[in-house]
Amino acid sequence: MLKALKVILIVFAAGIILSGLQLIFMPDLLTEMWGIGEIADNAKWFLGLLGVMWVAAGAWIIVAAVRDLLKNIMWVQFAMTKCILGVAVSAYAIIVGYVTFRQAGLVLIFDAVFFILFMALYPWGRTED
Repeated sequence: MLKALKVILIVFAAGIILSGLQLIFMPDLLTEMWGIGEIADNAKWFLGLLGVMWVAAGAWIIVAAVRDLLKNIMWVQFAMTKCILGVAVSAYAIIVGYVTFRQAGLVLIFDAVFFILFMALYPWGRTED
């Protein structure tokens, strides 16, 4: 079960690294896909900074997964927290009308699926011994 958690964690990390790289290098394409249209250059800079955070988090999640996962369990908890908050914010934004499901649905589904997987595979009560 721990091996499955490592694989899921690495796949999740790869997903957020790819998202981060898109935010850094393709902000115009992303905002077009999201239906936002053209944005100001300072907003592109902000999206780039957000992308840097996703790349850094994803890299450290991979490091934690390939090393001793139980010693680095906080990264699993970080991923779980990111996912459940992503679901909550995306659902709220859709319900209130900030975005449509077409715009935020992929994030909502991605985070929901990974949250369920993390909860199912989390080593509840397991210690290193």
